[in-house]
Amino acid sequence: MNEVAALREEIETLREINRQLREAITPCGVEVPDTLPPLSRSEVAVFRCLVRSQVATPEMLRLALYSDRAQDWPGDGNIVSVFVCRIRRKLRPLGINIRTHWGHGYSLDDRERFLVSERAS
Repeated sequence: MNEVAALREEIETLREINRQLREAITPCGVEVPDTLPPLSRSEVAVFRCLVRSQVATPEMLRLALYSDRAQDWPGDGNIVSVFVCRIRRKLRPLGINIRTHWGHGYSLDDRERFLVSERAS
């Protein structure tokens, strides 16, 4: 196997690992209701991470936002706070609350109602 083919194989392996990690953090088993205001792709990733985790750490949320776009990884540590603020503003009128756990992360009140697998069983 030549060097180019070996690198392509390694890239494909890493992409699959990345996909699996994204799925673990922001699973498809999270329902984003049609009644929610329009959310950007990044906001949906943050929402899914909040639903999946009792307390989503800033690192988890950064990974949910940028794991598939390593070249776009922001240097600003406040990016997670910006996304949480945007989502809060959109969800608050619907009675959906995001709590801040200072020094730990964020949680979504009543998050179980958005888990598809929890309701199906």
